[in-house]
Formats: sequence, C-alpha cells, structure tokens
Amino acid sequence: MTENDAVLLYAITATLWTSQVVLSVALYSKLVSRFTGLQKWARSQLMTPPSDAKLNELLADQVALSSALASVGKTVKRLSSRSGMEELRAERKSAAPPPGASKEEVRKYYGLNGLTSAEIARRAQSGINSSED
Repeated sequence: MTENDAVLLYAITATLWTSQVVLSVALYSKLVSRFTGLQKWARSQLMTPPSDAKLNELLADQVALSSALASVGKTVKRLSSRSGMEELRAERKSAAPPPGASKEEVRKYYGLNGLTSAEIARRAQSGINSSED
C-alpha cells in the first residue's frame, strides 16, 4: 500500500468516524430532548399553582361533600337508633317476665291488669286466653 492510499484510507476512516459521532450525538440529543420535554411539561403541571377560580370551585365542592357526609351520618345514626329501639321493643314484648318478677309485671305481660284474683281464676279454669277478649 502506498502512502497516498494510506492517507486516503485515513481520511475516509476519520470522516466516517466523525460522521458516526455526529449522528450518535444528534440521535441522543433528539431522544433526550423528547424525554426532557415530557419531564419539563410534567414538572410545569405540578409546579403551576391552581387559579383562584379552581380553588373556589374545589372549596365549594368540599363544602358540599362535607355537608352531604354530615347529613348521611345523621340519617344513619337516626335509622340505627330507630332500628335498635324497634328490636328492643320487640324483645320486651316477646320476653316473658323473669322468674321472681313482681305481680304487676306478670299481670301486665299476660294482659290481666285490672282483674281481680277471682276473675283470673275463672279465666284459667275456663281456658279463656286474654288475647281472645
């Protein structure tokens, strides 16, 4: 190989290497700038404070949700209280007086309030139930 051929080969190699470096840098910068643009946009969206109108709208929504939640809480409390009282009343109606209960409690449970002992005995002998009267 002659000296001219070596210089030509060196020039071609240097040109190809330089063009490869330039293309690589251009491609890399294009990709990075595309990614950086997305990062900048996302960062700007996070850093931009909301406008006063948006804040007022959010505040109004928060107040409305808060009052709705309070209303729902009151309704749930009222309904659970009502349900609890209904269950308690049903238990009281169906529960027989405990052993050793007073005479008034037993008479009230069996519907014998205001009856004399003779009337109660007559009903017991004839088999008349208080619910049939």
